[in-house]
Amino acid sequence: MSGVPVRLVRKNGELIELLATDITLDVQRKTGGIALPFSGSTRVGFDFNMNNAVIILNGVITDDDVVHTTTQNTASKAHIDFSATQSSVTRLDDPAPWSAVIDRLITTQDASSSDAVNIAAADHAIQLIQADGSLSTIYLAISASTYGLSAGRLYISVNDSSGSNRAPADIAGYLNSLINGSLSSYFTSTLNTSDITGSANTKVVISSVVKSSAANTASPAFTSAVWPSHAAKPYHRKFRGGVDVTTKSAGDKVMDLFGTLNNSNNGGAGQVASSFLAGSLASAASGGTPMVGLAVGAATYAYLDTIYGDYIIGIQIPYNSMVKATGSNKYDPVNFFMPTGPLHNADSKGSSKAEPAGTKFEWINNDYTGIQGTVQKATFVQLGGEPIYQFTIIFAPIDIII
Repeated sequence: MSGVPVRLVRKNGELIELLATDITLDVQRKTGGIALPFSGSTRVGFDFNMNNAVIILNGVITDDDVVHTTTQNTASKAHIDFSATQSSVTRLDDPAPWSAVIDRLITTQDASSSDAVNIAAADHAIQLIQADGSLSTIYLAISASTYGLSAGRLYISVNDSSGSNRAPADIAGYLNSLINGSLSSYFTSTLNTSDITGSANTKVVISSVVKSSAANTASPAFTSAVWPSHAAKPYHRKFRGGVDVTTKSAGDKVMDLFGTLNNSNNGGAGQVASSFLAGSLASAASGGTPMVGLAVGAATYAYLDTIYGDYIIGIQIPYNSMVKATGSNKYDPVNFFMPTGPLHNADSKGSSKAEPAGTKFEWINNDYTGIQGTVQKATFVQLGGEPIYQFTIIFAPIDIII
């Protein structure tokens, strides 16, 4: 086998690793033939590509001092995408890049003033909360210099002091350099391509240095104290995915799963309807144009931050692949996936698209990082009074859970 365990994935990014002894991937196509009369039993059938699928896992759960499936603490991650506004995934329209609202962020500054004066006058900032609760505040300023520290204030330039706003990739680059240069005791960052717009090097992925759930903070923050106007915020996701490795007994692990599966209430639309409604009303009251069911507003931002719960949203099942093997390896471990939708072809559904087993599961725009869905049924049986449990988990692949 691949040597990588099967992993159930929670919305908060936490992985539940399972020691599976056998795995069943079952698909049943809803098609069949019907004999036509007076035709010599010539059969005709309909195939609308409507299929049932289920994944069945059998295995054992032991104390961590027997088999420790979780091997290390994990750092939490966040990102800020300067090529898109926060509303770009919650409105029907296609808003301009976030850089188009910079003029609303620098109204307290004057391009004819010195950099030091403008940095001191800046009242819009990005806050990063460290694992111990301390704040790092980064102000957005008119400045000929690109980033740095001025009179005790960290800053990045969003306007070059000649009247020209900086490009999204430039702003992202300044923030990336500032974090790695001035905040490296707390955070590291890298530049990535935007998932929303496809723009290169506009997404700053920030990782906490402290590898702990304590680093799953409510930041990047754009609070009223540092973001007083109604100017749009850059598209961002808050720090999530930090995990503390805790030695657990088999019973502890079963209790965690049993408790989660008996009360996972944040997976469907029912729980979020009130948040979207409140966001829609807030947006309409401020002159916005909410779309049906989705809206822009403070309540919507709050919802986007609370989606990171314990609900199980996917599964990653590794297998040994020759197709994806690298170097002199006979195999490399990759994940099974289940691409759905009308635009896939034979190439996009084949093993050549499989991602490495260690790939982070993405529950938005997910095709290849794993299989989206949730647990339909789980049975745990303690064996002979010993600290070992046998389990059977039935996982239902589902793209949209309501």
